[in-house]
Amino acid sequence: MDADRVFVLGNSEGTLHAALNTQVSDDPPPFAGLILAAPPGRPLSVVLLDQVEHNLLADNPDKDQILSEFSDAMDAFIAGDTPQPNSSWPDALQTTFAGLVAPPTCPSRGS
Repeated sequence: MDADRVFVLGNSEGTLHAALNTQVSDDPPPFAGLILAAPPGRPLSVVLLDQVEHNLLADNPDKDQILSEFSDAMDAFIAGDTPQPNSSWPDALQTTFAGLVAPPTCPSRGS
């Protein structure tokens, strides 16, 4: 592969991952450039909380409590901690959070 001729296209959340992967090493990225299509206009944490509230927890009677716990876990993650999903959260929310904090999506934190 000729890295001088390869560009990475990121869309929406993918733009954040693409940009992050250019910053995790002192080595130049293995591609010529980035194309960022429709990057989020708000911080990912705000977008994710909105999506969780309106999609994953829309009909959950414990929505407010779970959102508070999820928000606290997001704050801890942003601060550099490695929180785990709460086992009392709905499965879809546990999976979403586990994917967010997984090393492949956060290469700057290492494995």
